Amino acid sequence: MQRESLILISNYSNDSNPTEFAYTSKQKGAGYQHNNDGSHLVVYQFDEFKGTVKIQATLELHPGESDWFDVPETILGGDSSAISSANSSYTFWGKFIWIRAAYQLEQGTIVQIRYQI
Repeated sequence: MQRESLILISNYSNDSNPTEFAYTSKQKGAGYQHNNDGSHLVVYQFDEFKGTVKIQATLELHPGESDWFDVPETILGGDSSAISSANSSYTFWGKFIWIRAAYQLEQGTIVQIRYQI
């Protein structure tokens, strides 16, 4: 089966309220694809990044804001003293219907968050 790759966010460096999380639009997860094995891959690319990023998922077909939960394996940052320019990738498993990225940017740039199922 061919994997599908999507860019959730690209070249983001301005945040008017760095204490609040912002969210990307939802994208189809492995559970939306009936013949998928449940594997997901997320790749983070940063430039002088300080903040928090994570993937959120839902099992609901038509989710409301309270239907999303954090995927623990994908949380990066949160340490107010950490600054990163590194790339990081995480593989996680689940038959999630939708996924999205949540991000809170204090400084720097989120060069890209790429998602692959």
